[in-house]
Amino acid sequence: APALAARPARAEVVDPASWEALVADIESTPQFLNGPGAYSNTVGPRGISEEEFEELRVRHVPEIFQVQPTQYRILSPHEMSWAAPNHHIDTLYVRRESDSKVIYLYNFSQTENRIDLRLDYDVASRSNTAETDSLVVFSACNIHGVWRSDTLVSISPADYQTVLEGAAYNDTDLDGTCGSGTDGMSTFALAEGYEVGFNLNVDAGYLNLTLRFPTNWWFGLGLETESMLNADMLICGALDSEVKCGDYFTTDRVNGPQLDAKQDVTVLSSQIVDGVAFVKLSRPVKATESLDRSILQGLKENASSAKHTPMVFARGRVEGPRLDLAGLPKYHGISSRGRIRLDLLAENPTLVRDTGQQDTRDLKVLHGALMYMIWGVLIPLGAMTARYARHTDWWFGAHRIVQSMCTFITVPVFFLTYAWRVEGVPWTSHAILGRLIIAIAWVQASFGASIYRVKKISRDVYVAGASHPNQEFASMIKRAKELDTDDAGVFLSFRRIKPRLQDAASMEKCLFELTTPYMFPVLSRSWQFAAISHARDYGRVIHRFTGRVLPFIAYVQIYLGLDLLQLHEMIRIIIIVWTALVGAILLYKELEKQLDWPKGMTAKAFAMMRLCKGGEAPELPTDAATVRQASTHDIITLSNHDDDHKDSDFDQRAPSQGDALELLERPVRGDGAAS
Repeated sequence: APALAARPARAEVVDPASWEALVADIESTPQFLNGPGAYSNTVGPRGISEEEFEELRVRHVPEIFQVQPTQYRILSPHEMSWAAPNHHIDTLYVRRESDSKVIYLYNFSQTENRIDLRLDYDVASRSNTAETDSLVVFSACNIHGVWRSDTLVSISPADYQTVLEGAAYNDTDLDGTCGSGTDGMSTFALAEGYEVGFNLNVDAGYLNLTLRFPTNWWFGLGLETESMLNADMLICGALDSEVKCGDYFTTDRVNGPQLDAKQDVTVLSSQIVDGVAFVKLSRPVKATESLDRSILQGLKENASSAKHTPMVFARGRVEGPRLDLAGLPKYHGISSRGRIRLDLLAENPTLVRDTGQQDTRDLKVLHGALMYMIWGVLIPLGAMTARYARHTDWWFGAHRIVQSMCTFITVPVFFLTYAWRVEGVPWTSHAILGRLIIAIAWVQASFGASIYRVKKISRDVYVAGASHPNQEFASMIKRAKELDTDDAGVFLSFRRIKPRLQDAASMEKCLFELTTPYMFPVLSRSWQFAAISHARDYGRVIHRFTGRVLPFIAYVQIYLGLDLLQLHEMIRIIIIVWTALVGAILLYKELEKQLDWPKGMTAKAFAMMRLCKGGEAPELPTDAATVRQASTHDIITLSNHDDDHKDSDFDQRAPSQGDALELLERPVRGDGAAS
């Protein structure tokens, strides 16, 4: 933070008559203000970051507590360094808010190294006859300015003991039952500094509650629910000397808790003592409208069996200069929430913490994030690599690694869902579609692996068959390899020439013998041979079809998951933008493939210029010199004009210039087109 000009400590002022003048001098010093008024828990120096403000705030904001009917304690964590770097609090004073009068001032000497003061003050001694008053502490740092505490509501000595007794909690029921209708409270600490007390009066039809929480914070409780979604809540907030409570409901996580149109929560009493809010309130046991939840739903009036009522709770800091019920609850964060269960009808109620349930949403978010990275990012990229990057040498390795890795990782990520699966609850459309995607993914991966395996078998058979003792079979294998221009494999090539073979049965038997070492011994060899022979045909069709369909199904699944998680609107927008980007890339690459555009933006620009000037596409080269200068893409384009040369998703061989020359030397069909 920007350090202001340090000044020496003020001379000790003993006369109370000089307090007002000294305070006016302190508050008028420009370098101490750097903005309107004193700094506080919510307002800091201008031009600093949130992290810098937080560091200053925790070191400079003082605190005041009423520890006895007429005694107060003042504390501050600020260091007291009188030598270099000369950083200390030199003056501390207390104002009474009712008339802004300075009722206490203290100048520190250079021998003091801590701030822990006692203030004797009797509320009843002032001219104001009210039972309470508000006090604020101000501390003047010699470098970083004047900082004020939160407001403390002081209590008169006559009412001090009464208020404490009314605010204190009785840890046991007065008559041993929670539903007796007495004022006894069963009190439980939900977190450090946060307590809740219950007193269920079934006969009167009301649940009485007491809440204890720090000021400048809000504290919320959801009844008869295990989740924030569709919850009926009561939330109380305390800011300075003000306490407010409201009846809330939630329908989604994006908008958060909303004030109920009918407020069923009644505040019976509220008080702030020593920076701690004590609130007593009640609400009906039965729901009065559709958005409310009845307490002990489904419990008969004469039921004797215990029923644990599920509840959720959360807490957070009050934001803003005033306490507004409409904007009171903000996001509480992961560590400021919890789930509990309580038997409200038991004689000695026992609170059960659902620690296993507390991380359920975290696991759902983790599941969604990982699945989105797999199926929303990696799988589409792997699929587009197989379709649009086949002219490269690396496409197949990248495609196989990415798709295999994603398929395997999907399984453990899927089983995260069993951490929150509830028995007897019907499956959602998201759950059904998720299982369908996993099944199709493994089918698609299995066919892809089988095609790759058959391709390797085919290469081995080509090598072994060329040196086979049966010369006729060896000649057939060599001829089949020459005809295998699309790398479809020996089995498909054999079926192509089989009708022209004189001894086809003998040739097939030799092919069967060469394939036998690659078969499983426990299964039928004839069945395996038929499966291997047709894997490149039917398997390739299934693999390609499922590979193109799966990404589209996955994006539908992603949006179903977004509706279930109710994530922030910004995350939804990011996913929509990414989906649109993937769609645009897919459309561009498909047009490039179907219209036979040249690869690269520069090549496309020149092609467009040639079309615009001549109105026609460039003619195919007709001489060998031109072909030798052609690019790899031009050679592939020539190869695509050959009816006998079919495309393959697993073609890793780039056509050579010799292939292109061979095409040009072939006869021309009657229509004049290149053969």
